[in-house]
Amino acid sequence: MRPASMAQTNTITAMHRSMVLEAAHVGKHVLCEKPVALRQEDAEAMIQACDGAGVRFFVCKVVRFFPQYRLAKDLVNKGRIGNLAVLRLKRVS
Repeated sequence: MRPASMAQTNTITAMHRSMVLEAAHVGKHVLCEKPVALRQEDAEAMIQACDGAGVRFFVCKVVRFFPQYRLAKDLVNKGRIGNLAVLRLKRVS
């Protein structure tokens, strides 16, 4: 088995910075979930660390695949909850 070339942050937002910095330090590309950070300075540090290490920094949004969000989309698509002008969903992490 070959060593991994990428690290992914599947954790609470408050831990993203330390995980991204560590991954960049050991030369791993990073896939980071949204929100990337709670503070701008943390996000900037992650970007700079990846740039400095020559690794890619990817941001992903995974909530669209959560069952609750899929259900909401299906209900809208089927017309079961009417015509929506605005839909706001909140994920607390």
